Amino acid sequence: MSGDHGNTIASVPFANVLQKEKAALGIADGDQTLGIAISGGGIRSASFGLGVLQAPMAHHILHRTDYLSTISGGGYICLKQCR
Repeated sequence: MSGDHGNTIASVPFANVLQKEKAALGIADGDQTLGIAISGGGIRSASFGLGVLQAPMAHHILHRTDYLSTISGGGYICLKQCR
């Protein structure tokens, strides 16, 4: 099969996506933001991720995190005590 079958992917500049995300999160342009992404597979990576999160917790900055993304093992981490 050849040709275009209506399956196109629109190219969106990153700046536009970022602006829309900030608006959805209620973050004004020019504000500094903090995002943390934790990934990996299984309980060992979750233990590592928890260790990584302990530094911002110890410095009382984890509560200022605007965006936290976890997948796989990172999703095991419970942040209830961090709020």
